[in-house]
Formats: sequence, structure tokens, C-alpha cells
Amino acid sequence: MKSCPPYLPHVLDLYEGIMEDEARKLYQGPSCSLQEALTRQDLFVNQWVATCALEIMWTMFRRGQIMVHGAFVNLSTMTVRPLPVNPAVWESMGWKPRKPRKESHRKAA
Repeated sequence: MKSCPPYLPHVLDLYEGIMEDEARKLYQGPSCSLQEALTRQDLFVNQWVATCALEIMWTMFRRGQIMVHGAFVNLSTMTVRPLPVNPAVWESMGWKPRKPRKESHRKAA
């Protein structure tokens, strides 16, 4: 496996188009009622996503490394697919590695 970059790409790195104007137009603000909220998102999706995130964090704390850093949850099919820590997978999603930034070291006054 190629060496991994010094950071894990986040959702905006993997899906650059998510912040385009079209995506912003779709956001309608918070829902004021449960009925309105359920028309936008399934009831227990947050619980599933939180459980996946907590499992990843727990694995990192307990084992000191992770093999996945995200998950795709589909409640319609009751499936969870892991997002592996793998630059080849990220590149297949459109990710392009960035050159590391040079850290600026300020002189003490």
C-alpha cells in the first residue's frame, strides 16, 4: 500500500461539489416539527451514524490505529459500508492529494 498522507481526507475533500451553490440551495434550515424533519431524513439515521463514529473513535483509542475512517449508512437496505483508510479508494472518489503546507515558525518576541 502507498504511504498515507499526514491527514485523513474529510467529506469536503472526498466530495468537493458538496459545497457548491446547488447544495446550499437545497439546505432549508432546521426543521420546526418532527413531521417536517422526517420528510428530510429517516428517524434513526443519526443514531446509526453516531454509532459508526463512536466505534471508529473507540478503535483508535483502544488499538492506536484505524483501518476505516468513515462509513456509508443506507437504512433502506440496512447496510453499512466502511470507508477504508486507503488513498486508492479516495482517488476513486475524486480525491487529489494536497501538498503538505510548510509550517511557519514564529520567532519568540
